[in-house]
Amino acid sequence: MVTALDAGLDMSLPAPCGGGIREAGDLAGLLVRQALTGDRAALGAMFGRCSRETTYRRFHGHVTAIPTAYLAEALAEVPEHFALVVADGPGVVALASCREGESGGAAGSVATAARGDAPTSAELGILVEDGWQRRGLGGLLLRRLIEHADSRGLSILHAQVLEEQAWIERLLGGVREVFVGLSLRDPGDRAEARGDGTMIRNVVLVKLKPGVDPVEVAATQQDFLDLNCSGTLSYTLGDDLGLREGNWSFAIVADFTNADAYRGYDVDAVHNQARARLALLATEIARVQFEIP
Repeated sequence: MVTALDAGLDMSLPAPCGGGIREAGDLAGLLVRQALTGDRAALGAMFGRCSRETTYRRFHGHVTAIPTAYLAEALAEVPEHFALVVADGPGVVALASCREGESGGAAGSVATAARGDAPTSAELGILVEDGWQRRGLGGLLLRRLIEHADSRGLSILHAQVLEEQAWIERLLGGVREVFVGLSLRDPGDRAEARGDGTMIRNVVLVKLKPGVDPVEVAATQQDFLDLNCSGTLSYTLGDDLGLREGNWSFAIVADFTNADAYRGYDVDAVHNQARARLALLATEIARVQFEIP
């Protein structure tokens, strides 16, 4: 049995180091507490234990590490990006966050609160390593994020989920005073992904200079994978397999909810810093955007 959150705990404030709530039942021995700067290494190790399927469900793209910018915010110990970890002894087995901002999220599905018209919003995200899934941990963390959001007066919450994660909708059915609805998005269901406009796919082909430093290439590629722009549905980067002579070096394929989301990505300052770095390594870069009906 999962224990309920203590009613007197103020989830809007950073918990002291070593603080938190011990769980009982199937989750006995686990400590749920606010994420701290010192958790960086443990979170990296947890990510390494996650399957590719698990990390795809969380970040909706094939990433090789927890995105740098997201992780830095989650470990900043501020209520605007409230993050919880679940500690199992010295290790960490889950990370959950409530990130404030008018983003609409990298999320395709949006849950809207019934509590008035305040503009404040946040994106919810949960990553649980494979060995601890289907034991109630994700549901526990989601409830605690909702309670934190309620304490902050957030009126709109965003959550990007796949069709297989329908348990989230069932769970939210018990908190209708916060949520009035949640739409599910599956990568294969284009009609759900389109939102207010036709989905846009952006394809980028890169031809690298001969003899370029592979370490610098990998770091630059990670800059792109770390992007977390509003309206991003999926983001994939892959090196060419060399199956045909004359191919280019690598490609980026990104899907966006609509043309406005792509335009936001196009002018994003961090994105353009990554572009500038890539331009120093490449002889040619080609791009195309097209609609996905």
